[in-house]
Amino acid sequence: MLPETLQLERFRQQIQNLEQTITDQTEYIDHGLPNPKQSRKVMKMREQSKQLRAELRSAIDTVRRQRPEAFSEWVNFHKSILERILTEQSTDRNADTRRNLAGLALSNWDKVVSGEREYVFISPFFMKDYDTVVRDLFPQPINTPPETNKSWWQFWK
Repeated sequence: MLPETLQLERFRQQIQNLEQTITDQTEYIDHGLPNPKQSRKVMKMREQSKQLRAELRSAIDTVRRQRPEAFSEWVNFHKSILERILTEQSTDRNADTRRNLAGLALSNWDKVVSGEREYVFISPFFMKDYDTVVRDLFPQPINTPPETNKSWWQFWK
């Protein structure tokens, strides 16, 4: 893989990690009477996500101009996995959901190609194998926001 491909995927993974943390945090917020500290933390993470998306968009624009083959490599890598998922003949109870999510992700990658989007989410639940392949093949993201304010009883994390 080209270095620019790795850079784009690092950005995508950073955003995905942050978005997943935001989702996890918002599940614990009491929406009727939210804790101001938790709400501020989530708002700060949403701002970080916006900033990372802007950085990814800038990186995509740069890579498209300077190394279009790296951009194609990144998109085609993801699309090839999704196309394989779409052709699976599984009868698992979640197979239809998995195929639908793969189709949605595939159309989102087409939007990345057309410039309408910069980020595509990979469902770690319904497409765990896809998420694992991507995370194993590409180095872990750098500068992932650290988990803070853990409860004392979560000492193992």
